[in-house]
Amino acid sequence: MERTPSRVWPVVVGCIALALGCATPTGGGGAAHSAPEPTERATAAPAGEPPRDETARDETARDETARDETARDETTREETARDAAAGSDAPQGEPAAEARVLPGAADRARVAALQAQVDALIDDAGIPDLVVLVGSACGLVYAREQGALRRDSAVRLASAAKWWSAAILARLVDQGVLRWESRVAEHVPWWPQEDADPRSQMTLEQALSMRAGFGEPLGTALCPRQDRRSLEDCMRHLLSQTPRYAPGSTFSYGRWDMQLAGLMAEHASGRPWERLVAEELVLPLGMSADAVYDTPSTRNPRLAGGARARPWDMMLFLRALAGGTWLGAGTERLHALQVGEGVTLAQDLGELTFRGWRYALGNWVECDAERWSAGCASPQGRHSSYGAFGFYPFWDRGADTFGVVVQDTGRGPQRSLRLGVALAPLVAELRQAWGAECAEPWP
Repeated sequence: MERTPSRVWPVVVGCIALALGCATPTGGGGAAHSAPEPTERATAAPAGEPPRDETARDETARDETARDETARDETTREETARDAAAGSDAPQGEPAAEARVLPGAADRARVAALQAQVDALIDDAGIPDLVVLVGSACGLVYAREQGALRRDSAVRLASAAKWWSAAILARLVDQGVLRWESRVAEHVPWWPQEDADPRSQMTLEQALSMRAGFGEPLGTALCPRQDRRSLEDCMRHLLSQTPRYAPGSTFSYGRWDMQLAGLMAEHASGRPWERLVAEELVLPLGMSADAVYDTPSTRNPRLAGGARARPWDMMLFLRALAGGTWLGAGTERLHALQVGEGVTLAQDLGELTFRGWRYALGNWVECDAERWSAGCASPQGRHSSYGAFGFYPFWDRGADTFGVVVQDTGRGPQRSLRLGVALAPLVAELRQAWGAECAEPWP
């Protein structure tokens, strides 16, 4: 066999190296130059298998694809569950004909339809000068201002002030200054102290629920109208009158029982009523300077109806009640039924509001029925304190709404009361339609 010349071997080796992807030799017998090395050296894979870096990329791609599919499956299941909860009529696996309303989002179509119904009801009432404001936790869900009245117009509250007066007293109870069971005689040194005298048994709770017993005695009507007198002067004058009813026995809607509560507040706190209003109500809630008890004067304020304020001031009060921060434990006691079974009614309630309503502390517990029943005393009920000049504030605890219906004083004030009651179911639905949104957020 003929031997291959030695000079041929470098060429053969170079060809083999070239076939294997190695560096080619330069010239016969010269040393081979290595190719530039990559930044990261790939690890050789066993024969018949792809390189490991390509395998890792393939595995990563498969993992990402699996995660994407899992996420899409979970999203589909969540959307299906939401559709089922919402009562969707769309066939399973097919998109609904209309975009879904997400939890908390407003149902715009329903909002528009309900707003139109509310507008129509207000139009039918035919009240030229009117303010209707309906609020919730997030802000206003409805607002309408027409004629000469606006949300910042100063108006007389009349008996709507009773709610404010009772709430200020509830603040003093929360602070430990008074107790609901406190007797007048405990705080007013010149008040009758003898147990045999029924006036010594009169309590704060009885006074705020119109059950203290005085009613509207003859010979006292002028005192609350005299601006040069003081609250204490008028209450000393009241002692010359004999109570009409045993304390706690009879509901008699009027002014004197609320004056008695104010007298207790002034003595127990050491502050005149004007200062109590400013420090416990107006300043904490950011009310306007128009919120004041000045009828007949600030020295002789009529707690049952001598205040004026703006509709927006009342909205701030109702928002504070609903929020539960301004008034603590007193909120429940303030709105608990006081005039129920066993309490005689001195007046026909149909002459005051509606026959089915009953009284709490400074506010009415409303009832849709013609006659009062135990079911009307729900803790999620509707409360109000209608004023004879046309100021109707309300708080619907179950519907999470509160608001005011305010008209001018010269066009049949009962119309605002009836309008407010008629609006109740509609604004409750409107609140639900808004979801977690509102038409106008709180400033």
